[in-house]
Amino acid sequence: MEATAKTFTVKVKPRIGLVIFVSIWGLSCLGMGGFLLVSLVTSLSDTSELYLVSLLLLTGAVFAGNYIRWQLTGIENLTVSDTSLRIFRTGTFFARQLVLKLNELDSVEFDEDKQTPTTIRLYGIGGGKVKLQYLGRQRRFGQDLTLTEAQKLSEELTAEIKKRNN
Repeated sequence: MEATAKTFTVKVKPRIGLVIFVSIWGLSCLGMGGFLLVSLVTSLSDTSELYLVSLLLLTGAVFAGNYIRWQLTGIENLTVSDTSLRIFRTGTFFARQLVLKLNELDSVEFDEDKQTPTTIRLYGIGGGKVKLQYLGRQRRFGQDLTLTEAQKLSEELTAEIKKRNN
């Protein structure tokens, strides 16, 4: 009989100052890009190189919207099933996931993340205090956890993996 999967979740703690800044920046990109695009479409002059500028501004607005959505609704998820471990995020436009077979996982540890660049951690887009080592690589999880919470999650995750490997 196959056991059900167990999911560990960590809600992102929003960085309100950055959300406000990125909101203003994203709205500026959207306004400038939209205005430029409308003026290019309605104009008869040949300024085709400005289409690229307009596209870049609108792309910046999309990425700003993605960041804002991540900060306000983001959740890091780690799901353990009988054969695999899956890490993915919800609350973002651009979904990506990592799926590892349980036998590929070398260790689960917790520590203060000193390897992820400070700007990445400051902006809340990467890093974490739970470190998963696999195939000579590592992946971090739980960017907004305290060390105590990371230790507890690491112990629960290790116990769950051991239970499924037996």
